[in-house]
Amino acid sequence: MPTTTEEMRSEVHRLRMSIVLLEKEVAKARAKENAFTAQSAVMTRELLSIVGELGPQKAKTTRRASKRGSRHVAAAPATKGHFSAKRRRKARLAKTKVDDHTTRET
Repeated sequence: MPTTTEEMRSEVHRLRMSIVLLEKEVAKARAKENAFTAQSAVMTRELLSIVGELGPQKAKTTRRASKRGSRHVAAAPATKGHFSAKRRRKARLAKTKVDDHTTRET
């Protein structure tokens, strides 16, 4: 604890300077917070507008996909042969399974 008047004045001056520095730090922190809040608001607004634009489009594609099923797949011309061969193999296997079941039942 300061004992003389000069020591007290020095301590008061030091404390006032600390207060000024802390106020500047608080002002910087508030400015950063305001910038982040503004950026967040802009990004949220942009996101909501994109979701609003894609909402009807997504609903259309979801309905269409559920009606057509997963058998309609867009493929590059080079891979179409692979998929059609795979489809034929699957059909042949299913037919042999059906034939096996019908011969076992009789």
